[in-house]
Amino acid sequence: MHSKNIHSFTEWTRKILEQKFNVIRYYNILNYDSDWPEFEKDILSTRKDQYEEQDRYIIGHPDTDYYLPHVPYGLSVYNLIRSLLHCDIPLSKVIIISPHDISKEVKLCIPELCLDQPTFVVGCTYFDAMYRKSFPCDVDISSIDTHMCMMIGEPRIHRNIVYKYVIDHDLKNRMIISYGGSKFRKTLI
Repeated sequence: MHSKNIHSFTEWTRKILEQKFNVIRYYNILNYDSDWPEFEKDILSTRKDQYEEQDRYIIGHPDTDYYLPHVPYGLSVYNLIRSLLHCDIPLSKVIIISPHDISKEVKLCIPELCLDQPTFVVGCTYFDAMYRKSFPCDVDISSIDTHMCMMIGEPRIHRNIVYKYVIDHDLKNRMIISYGGSKFRKTLI
């Protein structure tokens, strides 16, 4: 198993999956968010000419993605499917685990003539506890000198807290903030 990815999945999740499937590799797409060529290189190293019935790639998609206006799927979803197809990985050998249903997004990225579909596990939190811990972070805001773009999707409490922090500390002039998903696009500061 690839250590960069396997630690993103709880022991319980791995145990359940490995009882039923021959897991070829675990992937957490956050690890490839800005390096899809690395993902392709890694998955190509595991590609088989002939897959067994129980062979599966397990891909974790957290509740994080980047959305462009008027595009009904996230960029990570698009890059994932494009990479799998480019590397000739059978989608039927892929299980995508996500805390929310991204099946419609994924299906929009698969060519119409492709009958091969991945399996979806929805509503499952697969991350180890280290990803769920909250770490205190003291930041000296006077030392921030790099501009940034912050994309906040649909309003949620944790996103409201970040947005409020930016406003309260007068950081909005140092960045561009897109706040609210396509349904809620109200604020562009």
